[in-house]
Amino acid sequence: MKTILYLTRNGLMEPLGRSQILPYLIELSKNYKIIVVSSEKKEDLQNPLSKRKVKNLCNKNKIIWSYSKFNTGGFSIPYQLTHSLIQGFYFSLKFDVNIIHCRSYLSNFIGLLLKLLTFKPVVFDMRGLWPEEIALKLPNGKKSLIYKSLKFLERLNITQSNAIVSLTDAAKFYLINSYGLKRSIIYTIPTCVDTFRFKYSPIPKTEIKTFSCIGTILSDWFLLKWLESFFQCIEEFDTNAKFEIITRDCKEKLLSQLNITNKLARKISISSATPDEIPNILTSHSASSMFFKSGISKLGSSPTRFGEILSIGRPIICNSGVGDLKHLVKEHNVGVIVENNDHHSMIKAVEELYELISDPSTSSRCRNLANTYYSLYSGSKEYSNIYSKLLKH
Repeated sequence: MKTILYLTRNGLMEPLGRSQILPYLIELSKNYKIIVVSSEKKEDLQNPLSKRKVKNLCNKNKIIWSYSKFNTGGFSIPYQLTHSLIQGFYFSLKFDVNIIHCRSYLSNFIGLLLKLLTFKPVVFDMRGLWPEEIALKLPNGKKSLIYKSLKFLERLNITQSNAIVSLTDAAKFYLINSYGLKRSIIYTIPTCVDTFRFKYSPIPKTEIKTFSCIGTILSDWFLLKWLESFFQCIEEFDTNAKFEIITRDCKEKLLSQLNITNKLARKISISSATPDEIPNILTSHSASSMFFKSGISKLGSSPTRFGEILSIGRPIICNSGVGDLKHLVKEHNVGVIVENNDHHSMIKAVEELYELISDPSTSSRCRNLANTYYSLYSGSKEYSNIYSKLLKH
């Protein structure tokens, strides 16, 4: 059995790790020996139940797991990268690692150093266009030294890795054009969903419809004004509708930033949920919403919740300019794309969304797209194909 060393700065215990890292690794562990080196957040490490659950999953699937504590201090990144390098080199020697699989830019830099030491091929799992995302938060944007340094790191990672994985076709073609890449070394694998956990459930046939928004909202990349407009137009169209926001954001801070009437605010439920609770919560919703800033920085975005919502069988309302969402939504008729945030565009989109909700075939179309494009099985199979190609060289 061939051995894969998986390097990630995300923790296996955090929600993203539970939904987007562990499921892949468990599936891949059926055919490969998997070694994971991760960085775990303090609050997750302080949860013994969560830690035991992840450790038991790793042990059950014979996955070796090593981690450092994720800190945000001045020396945290060098420490975590050094830990990954030392642990990665140790495991490479002890288990004769065949492929180094790196999740994101900094992990891939360590992977390239290990490649110099071990001569093993590297898979750069880039997870979005990081320099472009960071540039949005910098005072000087793309003129800053940080951005230029990250673009240098991007070029290094892309030109020196043996295979590259993009979350979207939009980012894939952007990179091919930007770096003159051969199409044979870059692949598209979206953020996938465990369709066994997110079980299919038809849209509830109730007079009172519930519309949701799930994930971080108080951030630089979420379009809060669009969410306000969506909620207001739904209330205008259907006075019986309810709303549910599932987020880790502070409830009081979020409500204070939502410019809505008290009447509408009383119809909105805001709470957090564990990864295990999300599938069941989604079954009570009629449709879900997501509105993100667009542009080059979002070409590589494949929202995690998109596949999960589709898997349950719910349509989605979102804006264009985010990864492959517009193409997928329109081609498969699994939601509504809003091009502008004016009242006319949003109320028209709401009308279209209600038509989808009333269409008995909508749920099955959503589930079919999740099965064919977003399923954990198809994603893991594509990773296996990449590994097979690299092992033949």
